[in-house]
Amino acid sequence: MQDRGLAIRDPARALRWLEKVSYYRLSAYFLPFKHGDAFVAGTEFDDVAGLYIFDRKLRLLVLDAIERVEVATRTAITYEISRTHGPFGHLNPANFDPRYRHADLLRDIRTEEARAGETFVQHFRNKYTSEPDLPVWMATELLSFGAISLMYRFMPPALKSAIARPFGVPDHFFARWLHSLSYVRNVCAHHKRLWNREFAIRPPLPTRTVAWASTIPDAASIAPWPS
Repeated sequence: MQDRGLAIRDPARALRWLEKVSYYRLSAYFLPFKHGDAFVAGTEFDDVAGLYIFDRKLRLLVLDAIERVEVATRTAITYEISRTHGPFGHLNPANFDPRYRHADLLRDIRTEEARAGETFVQHFRNKYTSEPDLPVWMATELLSFGAISLMYRFMPPALKSAIARPFGVPDHFFARWLHSLSYVRNVCAHHKRLWNREFAIRPPLPTRTVAWASTIPDAASIAPWPS
């Protein structure tokens, strides 16, 4: 790095960075400081390290924001399924689009139940020993955001619309937004580079205001969140 023009004031500190972060991971943050194979004159190691730290903080902020959407979406899906089809409505493939691979949903729930070892699941199993499956409010807590996104995509139109309406988004947009957010969430959760990433999965934006947008309640009544 020094041979290519990067100023390193504290080589021992830079070496510790490379030992903990790895040269390959850090090299992605070289790009704005390079011209060809050489670093732009005046570039210091702390400039690169600072960009890496910025990206780490950005991921944490984005994860915090996505958490609120994810939890609210899980809650809305749980409510609409249980209200319309009962506490075990998610077990019936007839309650979803025929194209939905419903068997994968059931497999994911059982896999996560066995893997997670959640206290609320053990309590349910101890109390309701004759019930082979979990109610929807427990199942949705076990599923990944990606699985939740896919479940929503193949729900009946009426339920999708009811879930999306409080978010102020038409259901066909909301399905694609959830897909995009689950992808971004995975990038952040696996500590991948978020800054300057070219996303293959992008959320579409409405070109006009939907007719029912004016009927949406104000934000304070949709999904209150502690400040």
